[in-house]
Amino acid sequence: MKKLAFSLLAVVLFFSACSKDDDNTTTPANSFTIDGKVATTPYGYKYGTPGSGAGVSFLTVPDSLVTNYTGTASGVDINMDTLINNQTFTYSRDDSSTYNKTKNFYGASVFYNASIINGEMKDSTGIQYNKPTGGTVTVKITGNIYTFDYSLQFDTKTITGKFSDTLTVVE
Repeated sequence: MKKLAFSLLAVVLFFSACSKDDDNTTTPANSFTIDGKVATTPYGYKYGTPGSGAGVSFLTVPDSLVTNYTGTASGVDINMDTLINNQTFTYSRDDSSTYNKTKNFYGASVFYNASIINGEMKDSTGIQYNKPTGGTVTVKITGNIYTFDYSLQFDTKTITGKFSDTLTVVE
């Protein structure tokens, strides 16, 4: 009887552990979700000089090809003056009296399936958001691996994403 009870318990545990998780809404690494669509962004870049247009970008095409690229592309650009390990940055305009570069990012833009001709993005193509109204960016640094978890608000839209890999420095 003990063997039968143990066998039944094992079967119940097996099937309950293998149930489908319908609530899994996490964004895969190196991608972002916009209007229910997922864009894979395997290319990460760090650019600029802090205080004068610094930030990070995550793109669907390599940046080195963008100047001559014609096609569609998706990406996220986050303007921030510092990258501090284990820090969560919140959105604040850089001309705000409360802006603090160690706690805030000051801009962001997102584009999905936008048309690019010879490296120039065409306005009003694909989905584009350029004026954030809020959001958070969490930065973790382990060696040369940078992990960004971000949630960016643009009026009534929220774009969530994650990037975890090395960043190419663009001068």
